[in-house]
Amino acid sequence: MAGEVERILKPLNEAQLEAVLSFGQPLLVLAGPGAGKTRVIVHKIAYLLWKKPIPFKRILAVTFTNKAAGEMKERVHSLVGTAENVDLMTFHAFGARLLRRYSGIKTIYDRDDSIALIKRIMKDFGWSRQDKASAIMEKISRAKSKLIYPWDESGLLMVGMMPDEADLYAEYQKRIESSEAADFDDLIAKTVLLLQERPDIAEYLRNLYGYILVDEFQDTSPNQYEILKLISGINNICVVGDEDQSIYSWRGATMENIFKFESDFRNVKIVILDLNYRSLPAIVKAASSMISRNRYRHEKKLRNVKEGDLPIFFRKSYSREDEAEFVGVLIERLISKKEFLPVAVFYRANYQSRLIEESLALRGIGYKILGSTGFFDRREVKDLIAYLRIIANPEDSVALFRALHHIPRGIGKATDELIVQRIRDGFTPLEAVSAVSLELKGKRGKALKDFLELLNKSRRVLLEEGIGAALRYIVEESGFRDYLREIDPSGAREENVDELLRMGEEAQSAGVSLDDFLERASLTTSMDQAAGDVVLSTLHAAKGLEFESVIIVTVDEGFIPHSKVVDAEGIEEERRLLYVGMTRAKKLLVISSATFMPSKFLSAIPEELVRRIEFPEDILISSGSRVSHPVLGEGEIISRENGRITVRLKDGRVLTFIEDMVDLKFLD
Repeated sequence: MAGEVERILKPLNEAQLEAVLSFGQPLLVLAGPGAGKTRVIVHKIAYLLWKKPIPFKRILAVTFTNKAAGEMKERVHSLVGTAENVDLMTFHAFGARLLRRYSGIKTIYDRDDSIALIKRIMKDFGWSRQDKASAIMEKISRAKSKLIYPWDESGLLMVGMMPDEADLYAEYQKRIESSEAADFDDLIAKTVLLLQERPDIAEYLRNLYGYILVDEFQDTSPNQYEILKLISGINNICVVGDEDQSIYSWRGATMENIFKFESDFRNVKIVILDLNYRSLPAIVKAASSMISRNRYRHEKKLRNVKEGDLPIFFRKSYSREDEAEFVGVLIERLISKKEFLPVAVFYRANYQSRLIEESLALRGIGYKILGSTGFFDRREVKDLIAYLRIIANPEDSVALFRALHHIPRGIGKATDELIVQRIRDGFTPLEAVSAVSLELKGKRGKALKDFLELLNKSRRVLLEEGIGAALRYIVEESGFRDYLREIDPSGAREENVDELLRMGEEAQSAGVSLDDFLERASLTTSMDQAAGDVVLSTLHAAKGLEFESVIIVTVDEGFIPHSKVVDAEGIEEERRLLYVGMTRAKKLLVISSATFMPSKFLSAIPEELVRRIEFPEDILISSGSRVSHPVLGEGEIISRENGRITVRLKDGRVLTFIEDMVDLKFLD
C-alpha cells in the first residue's frame, strides 16, 4: 500500500502535491504552460481511487477532447491498475449520456448531419440558396449557446435571426426531435435545461459524484459552467485552467468562468503551478514578460526548470515572400539537425500558409497542416483556379463544371446531364455549354450564356493584362466576393481569395506564364499530405501541442493583433494567442516580422533575451561598394566589420545586415 501511494505522490513537485492532496473546499488550480496540469488531474484521480475507505463514490473528470480523455484514463490505469468508478469524458459525452437516459434521445447528429438536414428543409421550403446552410447553422448554434429555442421569438431577434430563418430553425428542431435526436449544440443546451427543470436529476448527480475535476477550465462556455454548478456539491470540485491561455472566445468559451468560480463557490483554495518543464529559460522569460502586460489575469511568474543559454531569435523580413524564403532555408537547416525536430510554423490566419507551403514545396520538404487543408486545396481557391484551368485547357471538363457551379447560377443536375451528353457526342466542354445554352430557354439558358461571356472576357483580360487582372475580374464580375461574405461572415474564405489575387498579381508582375502558375499551384498542393517532422498550423490550432522548434511568422500589426480586433478585451486575447504560440516551443523559438511594423506585443520582450537576425538572403554585392536587392532596391555599403554590413539605401534608410547569408551558427 505504501509503495502504491509513493508511486502516486513522489513524481509531484511541491505545488502539484498541494493540489493533489487538497480536499474539503473548492479548488482552483492555475496551471501555466508546461507546468504539468494533466499530471495533477491524473494523479489526483489516482489518489482518490487509492483512498477507497473515504467515500468519494464515483469521480467525474471532464476534458475537451475524446483523445485527451482516453490518454488520461490510460495514465490513471498505469498508476493504480484501474480506472473503475471514473467517468472521464467530454462535456458533450456527459450531456449525451444524460439526454439518452432522461430525454429519450437515441441519435446524435454531427455537424454534417445537421447541415444536410437544413439543406433538405431549404429545398422543401423552396429556397434556392442551399449554400447558405452553413451560415444558418451558425445562427442556430449561436441561439442554442444562449439557450434560445424556436419558441423564444424575442430571443431569436436578439441573435439576429430573420423571420424566415426562424421558421427554418423551428422546422429543423421539429424534425430533429421527431427523430428522437439531438444535435451537437443540444448536448449542452438541453442538458442545462434538463437540470434546471428537473432538480431531482441534479440532486441525484450531486449524490452520485463524490468528486468532480475539470480540465482546461478557461475554455468552458457559460452553459458548461452552469452544468458544473448544477451537479457539483459544496466542496467536491477541482477546476484546472489558465486565463493566460484563453483563446477561444469566438466559439463561446470565456475565461470569466475562472473569476466567477472564486465568487460562486465559497472559500475557494487557489494553487498556482508556475514551474515550466517544457521550455528553455529565454522562452519562458520572454513569454512571461509579454503576457504580464494583460490586465485581466491572476498574477503568476512562470519559472523554468530546463537550463540552457539559447536565446529566442527575431528576424525582421522585408516582405512575406522574403519571410517565406527565410523559413524555407531555416527548416532545411533544422532538418539536418535532428535535435531541433519536430518544427512547427505558426501563423494567425489560414491564408498565410500559402507562401510557406510554396517555399517548402520548392525545397522538396514534406509537411503536414493541422486543423486545415492546404491553401490550394481550399474550396474557394480551387473554384477560381478552375477558371484559369479551363482557359488553359478547353478540354478540362472537371474544371468546367467546377467553375460553372462555384456560385449559384440556377443550373442544376438536369442541365449538367445535357452538357455531359453533348460532350459524349464529340463537343468540347465549352462547345457543349454553348450548344445547351441555345437549346434552353429562360433563366437556365441565360445563366449559361452569362457564364460563357464571363469566361471569354476573362480570357481577354488574361491575354491583355495578365493572371492577376484576370483573377480579379472573375471575382468582381461573378459576384463571388459578395457570395462569400454571405455564406461565411467570418471573412476567412474572403481572405483566402485575397491571398490568391495577391499571388496572381505577383505572377503577373514577374511575367509568369499561365501554365507555370497552374503547375506551381498543383505541385504545392501535392506536398500537403507528405509526412515528416514539419507542421504548419494556425496559432489557434496549436493549443495543447509542443515542438522542439517553433517559428511564428508575420508577427506584425494587422496580423497579430488582427486588424479586425480593436477593443481592449480583444487585444488581450490576441496577446494570449501569441503567448500560447511562444510557449509551444521546447528548445528553439524564432519570431519573424514581415513588414516594417512589428507587433506591439514584441516590445514587452526584454532585449537581452533576443538575438536579432537582420539580413536579406539574396543581397547582391554587384561591385566593391554597391549592393542591390529586389525588395529594398539599391544601396551603398557604409561599413563592413565583425561580419556585418551597414548599407545606406537609395531611399536614405540605413540598415545593418549579417554578412553570412544564413546566420544560424547555433545549429552547428
